[in-house]
Amino acid sequence: RIQAMILDLSSYLRYIFKDHMQQVPLAAELKSAQAYIHIQQMNAANPPELVLDISSDAVDVPVPPLVLLTFVENAIQHAKLLQSHPVISIRASVFFSEEGDYLNLTVQDNGGGFSDEQLEILNRSDAPLFYDQHVGISNIRHRLRLLYGPTASISVSNVENGGFIEIFLPIGKQRRPNET
Repeated sequence: RIQAMILDLSSYLRYIFKDHMQQVPLAAELKSAQAYIHIQQMNAANPPELVLDISSDAVDVPVPPLVLLTFVENAIQHAKLLQSHPVISIRASVFFSEEGDYLNLTVQDNGGGFSDEQLEILNRSDAPLFYDQHVGISNIRHRLRLLYGPTASISVSNVENGGFIEIFLPIGKQRRPNET
């Protein structure tokens, strides 16, 4: 058990401290989130659960590093405050449209959600880069704006008992299912 934790911790730290100037395959981001969850499972009175629903065409799509991991860490942190059993669901799929192809990422948790004030700040397109809380989420919003301009979107909302984040990232032309 200790050996498994050390391996997960090593994987997680290597990912966090690597050069994040390049995008990474979604699979690498998911692997880091899984390592983080494994570490938390070994140390928590209420071990978190990670549920993944990833379409096969989304696994290799390049994403900005830490785009999902930040939300997973945030969900665990807030679940600890509530002393609840954290369940985090990540879904990823490729969305094909006439305007372009997009990767749709969602992160949902049962950690109590966001206050109305936090939702207002986090969903503002002109939100400040730094403020006292949710710096990681603000950082992601600004990184997406720098990388993709107005073609990427992120929305933060609440669902029953938790937060819900939805991200659309434009991707290069993908091999569509009906193409050979």
